[in-house]
Amino acid sequence: MTNERPEIEIKLYEPWMKKQVAGLFEMEYKVSVREFEEFMSRLYEHPYQAEKSIKIVAADGDKIVGFQSFFYWPYTYKDKIFNSYQSGNSLVHQDYRGKRLFARMLDFINNVELPLSVDFLMGFPVQASYNSFIKNKWNNLFDLQWYIKPLNPLAFLFPGKRLERYLLKGNKENAAGFSSFVRLSEETGFRSWKAQLNNASYYQFRFEKEGKDILFDLKVQKRKRIITELVIGSIRYTDENSKFLGEAFEALVGKVKKAGCVSMLSYASNDLFQHPDIKQILVNNKFKKIDKKIYFIIKPLKPVMDIEHAGIWNAGRADIDTW
Repeated sequence: MTNERPEIEIKLYEPWMKKQVAGLFEMEYKVSVREFEEFMSRLYEHPYQAEKSIKIVAADGDKIVGFQSFFYWPYTYKDKIFNSYQSGNSLVHQDYRGKRLFARMLDFINNVELPLSVDFLMGFPVQASYNSFIKNKWNNLFDLQWYIKPLNPLAFLFPGKRLERYLLKGNKENAAGFSSFVRLSEETGFRSWKAQLNNASYYQFRFEKEGKDILFDLKVQKRKRIITELVIGSIRYTDENSKFLGEAFEALVGKVKKAGCVSMLSYASNDLFQHPDIKQILVNNKFKKIDKKIYFIIKPLKPVMDIEHAGIWNAGRADIDTW
């Protein structure tokens, strides 16, 4: 007879575990159990994701000590829609770290009967989990580099509702057609599900000229209570003309300046993207690079993939589930 504790088990999530998983996030991030349970319902139990999302736990008997999930996050390239999944909400109980539980949860997906024939996994890991992903043979394809453009240091004197005079309120509008680079799907069901995930102040700006258009997705966030940041989450279009995109940026900056209520514009850019050269357009519009990046990682599950080239990814802050 032995008194050794059984090995911590890695297995699929079951509904009874919900409160314990929420408790892990309450302990780590100070979000209430009730609030995180509601978020889990919106993310995983919504009809759009209920039969698609993959949720994995680490269990010490009946105690849930780790959580890892993958949810359907479809990308398009040319005329193809990929069955792609984003990794998110990765967490191990602080008393159980250093036991390779996170690595084992990542490995476990190889033993799961996947709901779709998954093409690739992708994600935006924080520094604490980055090395575990790399050891698990994920590829850091590129980083999103943050740029900012200071606008009005006295923006706090102007009411935020002024933005509605110059931008579209909400994020309902879609961009046109397929494009010759990788971007998030415009599929209505996906965008509707994504829009209800987080409670945020969203806006859009559409620039049209000579039958072509560009659509910016934007979000307001507050910093230090008085700094109003307008984040450009994505730029959606099919035309690859640098001059046209440059004009769209100029028009957006002009509109936001007129509103007066925005302290700064920001954009997380894939500087390797070449359709067109977004980095140069930002420089031309006097955006300043800051010392802040976001990792973008990918793990193909199919033997032949045609998207493992950083220069064809039109990705931004809106690609992350927390948008």
